Amino acid sequence: MRRAIYQATAADLERITSVRETQPFNGQRSPDEFSIKPDPELVREPDYQPSYVGVPVERSDIDVEISEQDTELIERLRETGEYGDKDGEIIRTSFLRWWLARLAQSENATAEMRGD
Repeated sequence: MRRAIYQATAADLERITSVRETQPFNGQRSPDEFSIKPDPELVREPDYQPSYVGVPVERSDIDVEISEQDTELIERLRETGEYGDKDGEIIRTSFLRWWLARLAQSENATAEMRGD
């Protein structure tokens, strides 16, 4: 095996710059998408209303049937100390970890999160 390292030419650097400008990362937002704009000095805006994605989190109760096999799994997860103390916490944490793992594998994770 042989390798060679070359100094980048101006043309090489231009190609990289143009790709970054025309094909941003999936999670990369443009400056126009930010509600706070750069300003030389900080000035309080009395009418400012924060607007965060996914906030506030709303919780609601649902009934879940749990089999004996599920109960054993919940107990094993409780023993790890990483999923919570109550059955509901353990089920919710397990579901969210499962969902996030699937979302991260998705090619369109950013679009799915935004609802595009």
